[in-house]
Amino acid sequence: MGQKYFTTIDGNELGFEIDKKDGKLVYKSEGKNIELDCVKIADGHYSVMWEGKSYDLRLYHTKKESHVFLRGDERIVSVDDYQTHMRKKSAGAGGGNDVIHGKAEMTAQMPGKVVGVKVKEGDEVALGQGLVVLEAMKMENEITAPKAGKVTKVAVTVGQSVESGALLVVVE
Repeated sequence: MGQKYFTTIDGNELGFEIDKKDGKLVYKSEGKNIELDCVKIADGHYSVMWEGKSYDLRLYHTKKESHVFLRGDERIVSVDDYQTHMRKKSAGAGGGNDVIHGKAEMTAQMPGKVVGVKVKEGDEVALGQGLVVLEAMKMENEITAPKAGKVTKVAVTVGQSVESGALLVVVE
């Protein structure tokens, strides 16, 4: 089972998964599996083989974004792991300060099955603390607290199936 990531390229958001198989990287997105042979040449410089063709890939990172140079094109991208992406989405859903200072409602971002509930109503939680583990797309994803606070509602139980948008936990 691979690691789930989200990227924004030219303003378009895309979810993808990276896994390893037989020494190759497997990129999975939108129902496609692409096997890549990657060799690190130097820091930020890679040789990538795909479908018998070699590509020169160069990466440059700043604190806010990453620059990708591939086939003569430069793209500015951001890449977040699943937890960071969900935390940013939750912060944006409440208008920023509402989530930090008010109520944060954690919802399922995709259909799945609850395989773990790590808190109960009344628990005090820290920013980034695990709340619920949701299995979706054959991956276990820990939903974390977008703020420190008190759990005022746990809306799910282990074994429960949830739809996208379903309420999981409320932290105030």
